[in-house]
Amino acid sequence: MSRRVAADASTLIGLATAGQFELLQRVFGTVDVTGAVRDEVGARKSLPGAAELESAVDGGWVSIVPVEADPIFADLDAGEATTLTYAQAVPALVLTDDLAARSCAKANGLTVMGTGGVLIRAKRRGFVAEIRPLIERLQAGGFRLSNDIVYQLLAQAGEVATLTRGCGA
Repeated sequence: MSRRVAADASTLIGLATAGQFELLQRVFGTVDVTGAVRDEVGARKSLPGAAELESAVDGGWVSIVPVEADPIFADLDAGEATTLTYAQAVPALVLTDDLAARSCAKANGLTVMGTGGVLIRAKRRGFVAEIRPLIERLQAGGFRLSNDIVYQLLAQAGEVATLTRGCGA
């Protein structure tokens, strides 16, 4: 049996921004999203993620799961708190880019992967040829990634030779 995957809004929005929302299905098969995450992504109807999420729900590969947040995650927003609560109960791999949620997930023994990790896994499985253009789309869409993180992602994807690091990088 494959491991369940619980996605927070940040990864859904990030992959939609990169034009790669369908990689979730290709890499993981099915993905679970809490009602709070659906509401968060859906509140941004004109922005990346909302239409893609609803299409994936209609397509049956994203399931919306009702979850009440555990009080131990009270410092996080509702989407992150319910995602971690669900992942802890099931258990599931957590997809999130939010630093506080990642830290909290790890502190509670959960396995975490961000948008960059999804892109790397997709490349390793042959679903994308390069992640660099996708990272550039993320950045152009307002996704904040430090030069060091970009370098680390490209190195993990075997694309370091395609990036020149400046003196200040």
